[in-house]
Amino acid sequence: MKYFLPVLLSVLLFTQCRDEGPALNPDGSMKATIDGSPWQADVLEAAYVDGTLTLSGSSLDERAIVMGVAIGGLQPQTVAFLPGSPDGLTYTSVGGARTYVSNTAGGDGFLRITEADTAQEWVSGRFEARCYRLQESGGVEITEGVFTKVPYTDSLPPIFSSGLRAVIDGATWTSDSITTTLSDGQIQVQSLGENGRQIRFRIPENAAPGTYDLDPSGSFSATYITIQGDTLSAGSGTLAIDLLDEDRRRLEGTFNFEATGGQQAVTLADGGFEINY
Repeated sequence: MKYFLPVLLSVLLFTQCRDEGPALNPDGSMKATIDGSPWQADVLEAAYVDGTLTLSGSSLDERAIVMGVAIGGLQPQTVAFLPGSPDGLTYTSVGGARTYVSNTAGGDGFLRITEADTAQEWVSGRFEARCYRLQESGGVEITEGVFTKVPYTDSLPPIFSSGLRAVIDGATWTSDSITTTLSDGQIQVQSLGENGRQIRFRIPENAAPGTYDLDPSGSFSATYITIQGDTLSAGSGTLAIDLLDEDRRRLEGTFNFEATGGQQAVTLADGGFEINY
């Protein structure tokens, strides 16, 4: 399943921090300059599993940097962050309010492993990135990133998936990146995938678990953006919320709907989402 890697792995950090409270990590360090201001992680997580390295750092104000790269062997090397690549960096702003990714248009950067000790299980290196949000001008520039002797594990926490998927007119589609906005009591989700297609939906932030009818002018609504950039609205269909945890800011559920506009009609079936907002 092709999920956007840094978003997929960001729960490595947030699941444990929100469930147990911040635990300062005495080993290793991570720091960077974010839009010209210094930042340093108070909580660190790292894992090297099946040739993929993930690094997560969070400060006590809930700003976070999460990186994920497929590297094969754990040894000195440089991996570029490119638009559309599964390798990349995700930055979350103060309080977890907004998420910016390096893998969207205009984004770039790199992660460079300078030293790795597989016997003691720690890794050091450098990183930089320019990150953006869908449908938002401006972004975040991360420079002078350094991580030093960060301990890593060889396993992931049990809850780590994040993404959005659906069967669109019979063909499986998965998101490459997801952004969320919390505004006026609504959670707005925008997902971007192959060929620029998008699925968006909006729900009340205090919605209880259950199944809801989709209505373009209602509290629960969904749209589909075609390859040509046409916006089709869900005139019928349902969205089911399985989990909406306001403390962990975790949203999970399913959906099915027909999106229409003009002479076009597209069926989205077997939809599912697991999102941090």
